[in-house]
Amino acid sequence: MQYGILSRNEAMKKLLIRKDFSDTQVQDRRDKVIKLSNSINKSQHDLANLFFNPLNPTLAVAQANYGHDNIIIYTIDFLRVLNDDKLDVAFTDKNASVSEAKLGIYNDMEDIDKLNFDIILGPYWKKDRFGEEWTNWKQERSAEFMIYPHIPVKYIYNVLTTSTETKSHLEDEIKSYLLKLETFKGIQVDEKIEVDKLSN
Repeated sequence: MQYGILSRNEAMKKLLIRKDFSDTQVQDRRDKVIKLSNSINKSQHDLANLFFNPLNPTLAVAQANYGHDNIIIYTIDFLRVLNDDKLDVAFTDKNASVSEAKLGIYNDMEDIDKLNFDIILGPYWKKDRFGEEWTNWKQERSAEFMIYPHIPVKYIYNVLTTSTETKSHLEDEIKSYLLKLETFKGIQVDEKIEVDKLSN
């Protein structure tokens, strides 16, 4: 928590990733050069990556593989990030692991309407999960927002978990940073569980 949200490369330098559960092929596809809002190019692994919506296929994979009790979600104060001239940003219209030929990468907030927010913020896919339509949906649902060099802890305004045990474990640390800690239903999105509406 003390570091805020770091890029993959920075987290590895600080030895914060002790066991890497990520897919190496996906990480290889994600290692793109991204042009940021200050026109500087950076490796995507040097950027802190966020989803616009926590209810996404990456969360579903994590839940299917590891359950949901120990998963926490940070919510970020988006406007404060945009108003911080020490931070540089970019965003994509699909998951950043998609090939560059199919991926829109932007660094100007005037282009934000090029993202499909009907899919990004709409209901979670409940139909059969196969075929081109599903592939397109999950790629667009997983559009990303990227920040350089990192996301300071002061821009995390809420911490969410479905587990009362996890909430109890984190309570003192969260309070020390003056953050809000909530348990809520509705982040169970793996294929065996229906999605409920977010509620406290």
